[in-house]
Amino acid sequence: MLRKINNNYKEKAILFLRVSSKGQEDNYSLDAQEKLAKQYAQQNNLEIVKIWKVSESAWGKKERKNFLEML
Repeated sequence: MLRKINNNYKEKAILFLRVSSKGQEDNYSLDAQEKLAKQYAQQNNLEIVKIWKVSESAWGKKERKNFLEML
């Protein structure tokens, strides 16, 4: 769905920011990912409607709870 904002149409987007372990948060933080993703959204006229920030492994369905919930 497109939403009219100041005579411009913005497509909606969500951000799914993830590190696979707590240790990775120090080297490639969720906050740094969020900053870059927001810049991308602004440059590409995207309206961010929800942001997911998680630290979870990609192994197995149980551990990917947040990803599956986002889908």
